[in-house]
Amino acid sequence: MKKTTLVGGGLAGLLATAAGTLAWTGHAQRTATRRLWDRLQSPPAGVLERFDPETVAGLPDPARRYLLHAIAPGTPLAHAVALEMEGRMRLKPDAPWMSMRARQILAPPRGFVWEAAVARGAMRFAGADAYADGEGATRFRLWGVLPVAQATGPDVARSARGRLAIEAVLCPAALLPQRGVRWEPIDAHTARAVLTIDGEALPVTLTVDDEGRLQAATLPRWGRRADDGRFAPIPFGVDVLEEGRFEGYTLPCRLHVGWWYGTEQYFDFFHAVIRKALFRAV
Repeated sequence: MKKTTLVGGGLAGLLATAAGTLAWTGHAQRTATRRLWDRLQSPPAGVLERFDPETVAGLPDPARRYLLHAIAPGTPLAHAVALEMEGRMRLKPDAPWMSMRARQILAPPRGFVWEAAVARGAMRFAGADAYADGEGATRFRLWGVLPVAQATGPDVARSARGRLAIEAVLCPAALLPQRGVRWEPIDAHTARAVLTIDGEALPVTLTVDDEGRLQAATLPRWGRRADDGRFAPIPFGVDVLEEGRFEGYTLPCRLHVGWWYGTEQYFDFFHAVIRKALFRAV
């Protein structure tokens, strides 16, 4: 009887220790995420600039139309934007959709933090995707405790750089030529913005209409192929369904995102509505 009590007590102690470790690890990760968030929204050294339409006069016509539509003259040029969004997402083509609420700090080309809560029925996941200083990470926990998605490493970082590049359309000042972006002409309605993020050149193709409204953005993004699990460049794209005006910027505010964009394998996994955008210029 005494031995059973000791074993039971030992098991209870181990479980309590494990739960405490999980809780501590989750707290440490949330603290690190908050610190990165604060760092990315802090302004880099420099003088506040305002948008001058003359700075885009020499760009390919679709790029010029897009930037003139996206940024009002005299608007402070933001180094970051804080976003709030909601919508739905799924992990595989045959998986059910899950509700999603998220907030994000986006500071191209320095990095981003996307904090989200995802749910379906009683299942609740919370965590963050992040990229900064050449490193990317995905960390989500079930009910805020049990790790369910933990990923780091060179492939995760490279994929995150692609995400950061294409999401620059949510912070249009990051696509200006004075921010180091090189624009290449394609045709009357498409142009390619080449962003360099931690030494990697990332080509984002923008499709715009005659008024400069953004219709789609695409790039070959590093991702895991479903057939063999290896990483490779995969067509990745964003369709813009609606746009909204925020503090002098016109952004996509309802969008669909998917892998294998433009192919028969297309997998749209993320539908979002952006409810709020606060730009950080100073």
